[in-house]
Amino acid sequence: MFIQPDLCWPSKMPFPWNENEPAVAAVPSELWGKRDAAEVFHEALEHRWFLSQEADEDVGLMPAVDAYVADVLRHAPDERAVLDAGTAEDDEPEEDDTN
Repeated sequence: MFIQPDLCWPSKMPFPWNENEPAVAAVPSELWGKRDAAEVFHEALEHRWFLSQEADEDVGLMPAVDAYVADVLRHAPDERAVLDAGTAEDDEPEEDDTN
């Protein structure tokens, strides 16, 4: 299935990203603003490593992605909101304490 680039996240990924990377495509649409696709993939791989270490065997990518989405990504702050808040603070004029 091909999803039109203008209708889905991540806009920076080559399309059709969902056919090439099922781990990224497994992220529910309501969580798309949480992380960039590359970061989702990286963090899911890292989560897989931790789960596999805990289980003393490879847990597999897709089970790790499901656990990552449920346990980590769903509770993470929206990356865009955090960046927007930081930008708004940077735009405020600084007070001059020299007078």
